[in-house]
Amino acid sequence: MEGDMSEKEGYSISNKWTFTANYGWVLLLSHPGKDDVIRILRWSDRVEMTLPRYLLRPAADTEDNQAAFQRLDAEFEQWDVQRRKDEAIEVEQRAKFAAQVEAQRRAEAERVEAQRRAEAEARLEFQRLKEKYEVAWYRETSPVSPLYPILMDLVTGNKFSEGIEQWLKKEKLFAVLALYYEQDGKFATAGSFWRKAEDPSRALRVSEGKRPASSILCMRGGAYRDLGELDPAETCGVQAISLSPTEYHPYNLLGAIYYQRGLPEQGDIFLQKARELGSKSNEDAEIRSAFKKAGKDEQRHVAEYLLKKDPERYVWAKHYL
Repeated sequence: MEGDMSEKEGYSISNKWTFTANYGWVLLLSHPGKDDVIRILRWSDRVEMTLPRYLLRPAADTEDNQAAFQRLDAEFEQWDVQRRKDEAIEVEQRAKFAAQVEAQRRAEAERVEAQRRAEAEARLEFQRLKEKYEVAWYRETSPVSPLYPILMDLVTGNKFSEGIEQWLKKEKLFAVLALYYEQDGKFATAGSFWRKAEDPSRALRVSEGKRPASSILCMRGGAYRDLGELDPAETCGVQAISLSPTEYHPYNLLGAIYYQRGLPEQGDIFLQKARELGSKSNEDAEIRSAFKKAGKDEQRHVAEYLLKKDPERYVWAKHYL
């Protein structure tokens, strides 16, 4: 705005319009001849309004100007009341919206915190179960691991599916399978998994005092073999044959025992008998396993025997001469 805005009796805008400041209104902007509205400011409270140009008259119409500004005051009061109502409604709406946003923020924070606590508790429970079921060494610590629900199944006594068993075998979690079969009362199978978990002593403990059966005797014989106790291992094999002479497992057991003793000739007799009874086991793997458990003198004798028997098939035995 140009010019002095003091309590001057009249104002001339571009030499065409006159404006009276005594009524408390001050002209802000006008473009005579172009716009149909002007913007004015009420001096007392700096409230701005836009009104039609026709409300202002030339300076000669002072009384008309006074009446126009009085009407303007009345209209402004109505507008101001409505403005205050609108502002109050807007403030209330903003407060409600802010409260909703804050409530949502708090709810999300509580949800995240609850989830964090639940995950921390589940992680601790998972570790506790791994220790309880003797697989604390397992690398995964997050409760999203497939092992966590499997261990929970052990707690509740749920049956393992074939898929779960295959996964446990793949991950070499044999102790879990051993404990599962212990709970299920299948002690021969449980003992076999304890052997795979490299705990043959546990295999003997879980089957101690159980009703003699060929399967349990063969498992116990294998556990004694793992411990290098070949006399009780042989006794188990002989007892298993007396109970089930047509089953091939005890013959495989005795064949391996004799190889481990350094008596491969006798070992071959029992392995041959096992084949005749339907054994499909990997005979070379059985021999090599027994060979590794034998003493150095026994290994040398077995190596000489195998190389004489088939030097190409048993070429690995040269390393033990």
